[in-house]
Amino acid sequence: MKIAIVDDDERLLKAYRVKLTKSGYDVLTINDGTSAVRQITDEKPNLVILDVLMPGKNGWEILNEIKIDKDLKDIPVILASNIGSPEKEMEAKEAGAEAYLVKSQITLEALLEQIKSILS
Repeated sequence: MKIAIVDDDERLLKAYRVKLTKSGYDVLTINDGTSAVRQITDEKPNLVILDVLMPGKNGWEILNEIKIDKDLKDIPVILASNIGSPEKEMEAKEAGAEAYLVKSQITLEALLEQIKSILS
């Protein structure tokens, strides 16, 4: 299974990549919103973890592009942000995300469990 992680935080990308690779996933890291949709289109991952706040295109814009593309719309997306609120979680689900996670409140183990749940 291939997972694409889109985040401009290199330290977080590395931590996610190490954890997910050790758990048996093929991991694609993308560090800017501008090239994310192109790389997701080229790679067709099984799941996308998408940071909300990034330079260039933000996570909401990328999510919208994924969900209107007939070839990408069925790829599950987890939105990840440092901004937590029930309203943002509801907005994410309405936009087509499988989940909305607050990065500062989720461990790598909990993220891995969320991924397993979505992909099963």
